[in-house]
Amino acid sequence: MANPEAGTSGDVAPASGCEYQVFLNFRGFDTHHGFTDFLYNHLVDVGIRVFRDDDELKVGEVIGENLVGAINNSIIYIPIFSKNYASSKWCLLELAHIVNNVSNSKDKKSIIPIFFNVKSDDVKLKTSVYSNALSEHERKSPDQVKVWKVALAKVGEIKGSNVEENTRDYPLDDYRELSRKIVSLMGGLPLAIEVVGSLLKYKEDKTIWEEKIIKLTEVLDKGILDVLKISYDELDEFQKKIFLDIACFFFNEKKTDAIFFNEKKTDAIYMWESCKFYPRGGIEVLTKRCLIKTLDDDKFWMHDHLIALGKQIVYEENQDDPAKRSRLWNAEEALQIIGTEERKDKVQAIEIDGLDDNIEVKSEDFKSLPNLRFLRLGHGTFVEDFSKCRSNLRWISWRHPENFRANNIYLDRLIVFKLDISILEDDSKAWDLIKRARNLKVLSLTRCHGITRIPDFSKCLGLEKLTLKRCSRLKRIDSFIGDLRLLIKLEVERCNVLTNVEGLHKLRSLEYLEVIGCTSLGRFIGASATNIPDDCSINIEGIITNRYGEETLPDTSNEV
Repeated sequence: MANPEAGTSGDVAPASGCEYQVFLNFRGFDTHHGFTDFLYNHLVDVGIRVFRDDDELKVGEVIGENLVGAINNSIIYIPIFSKNYASSKWCLLELAHIVNNVSNSKDKKSIIPIFFNVKSDDVKLKTSVYSNALSEHERKSPDQVKVWKVALAKVGEIKGSNVEENTRDYPLDDYRELSRKIVSLMGGLPLAIEVVGSLLKYKEDKTIWEEKIIKLTEVLDKGILDVLKISYDELDEFQKKIFLDIACFFFNEKKTDAIFFNEKKTDAIYMWESCKFYPRGGIEVLTKRCLIKTLDDDKFWMHDHLIALGKQIVYEENQDDPAKRSRLWNAEEALQIIGTEERKDKVQAIEIDGLDDNIEVKSEDFKSLPNLRFLRLGHGTFVEDFSKCRSNLRWISWRHPENFRANNIYLDRLIVFKLDISILEDDSKAWDLIKRARNLKVLSLTRCHGITRIPDFSKCLGLEKLTLKRCSRLKRIDSFIGDLRLLIKLEVERCNVLTNVEGLHKLRSLEYLEVIGCTSLGRFIGASATNIPDDCSINIEGIITNRYGEETLPDTSNEV
């Protein structure tokens, strides 16, 4: 093609050539000479490298090398779902390859679906619009159709754009020059374009675009973080707190031997709800602004630049005195701050891990940190008498706990408690941390090799999620678990000698039960399935069933 920013299946080399920023996946019969043409030309005009292919011109049964190369060398994929999309095997073949490509990209690629005169339920095969077409394909290619169904279900769950057939839904030509200026100012950096573009979505007043361009020009010399901060500055105070928590503690960092990194989104929501941060709406805003993503496994993902932005914002709260910052993730700084007697009202969250020093948390430390709501501790322990101290902690993650030597510790506001790699035994005083935590919602015990039975948390009647993983000596779960009438999710994984869960039939709110790598317990659950609530999904060794043993589809409610 004449335009060097564009591409078609005829001018792409399978192993070389330029990298495309956007790959368009669409049914030419429906949209080629309408919406897809407009979208393609608009993207090219503002300087974005786009690959567009026409499914009507393809022959054969497999995707050619040129097309595979174009998919592999693209960053963002835009499938345009239309009425006849599913009747094209080529659209489906491309989509399956796209989904696989994104899954293996380590979160560096993304899918942005457009629903053109169809709804997401059509794509998820909940209506006849696509399911009838899939039934036709199934006669010739049953194995391929299984893959296509999974791909459609996953992409159908992603929040995309709904477009109807009228020109008012298309961006106006007047905005092309403004869009070109923004792309140029961002230097073509996909993250910056995505974040800034999200701020202008659905903004029809040209003066707002022009104002944003002026502001971008003013901060450009300061670097990419200042450009991204424009989006942060437009958040409300609660959305900012959630963003900073994710950037400092709930991001996509991988650390050796630390299960609790990359925390579950649902666990964090419990804490933020308790703090009245209104997290569900906040997470939706952060996602729409392209500041965070939620992965398939319900964990947060954030771009490295945005993590750096969050930490920079916290650092600038007070560059000279860490005790006057809201969040402390540097272990040496945090340990130094904890050891001082001065009151530290600003500090809300602390992580201390990776130090060889023996860390002891005392009651005086709690008193000097009245607003501490999040504590992640590696090694170390609690010591002394806490009877005159009331904690504001909502979250404790504790890895490699050492000998617990504290008395009268009351964690009335604790919502999430996670213990990992522990040799604490059944009679350890450490279990006092949760015995009186009446507001506890999430309890996770992983690799707790010292316990033979679960600790007595019968007073935690509000518990909604219980996770027991790789507790090698755990033999029984006592009958008091049946009193946890609000328990929604029970996960048991590779607790090899565990054979029974007493009181299981009393868990009337249970919605999801997962048993993996526990052969004896799996047999017990299977034999007693009729005692489990009717609408509870049971996943034994990766097979998801209901109480009648009927298989159900796995959850695909998160983004690809």
